[in-house]
Amino acid sequence: MTMTKTVISAATAAVLALTALHANARDRYDRSFHFVNNSNAVVYSIHATDVGTSSWGADLLGDDVVQPGQSTVVVPRQNRGYCRYDVRIVFDRGPSQTIPNVNLCELRELATNGNGPRYGRLPYTLTFI
Repeated sequence: MTMTKTVISAATAAVLALTALHANARDRYDRSFHFVNNSNAVVYSIHATDVGTSSWGADLLGDDVVQPGQSTVVVPRQNRGYCRYDVRIVFDRGPSQTIPNVNLCELRELATNGNGPRYGRLPYTLTFI
């Protein structure tokens, strides 16, 4: 009976260890981030593509928009092991803001202040882990 319990306990421990390793590997490439619209314009779309890619791809907001003062969680759809992305934010009045070479694997929050310096602030701020 003791031998059976030992074998079962060892097998259970191995399964738990593999599950934990798999969870850590998955979380290491979590590219989702909190987006805050600190501008005075509605954000109509957000795109994120691998650095150096010529196409922006799908709108990550889908049918949603982000009103001034609101926030949302953005989840890029590309999961090929890349962490560095160019991010494009499109505002309701037509202009867009491009933020190059952002490490989305380490980014926790991206806050836009609009398409240019406003009230002495930078056009955007990035908060990393």
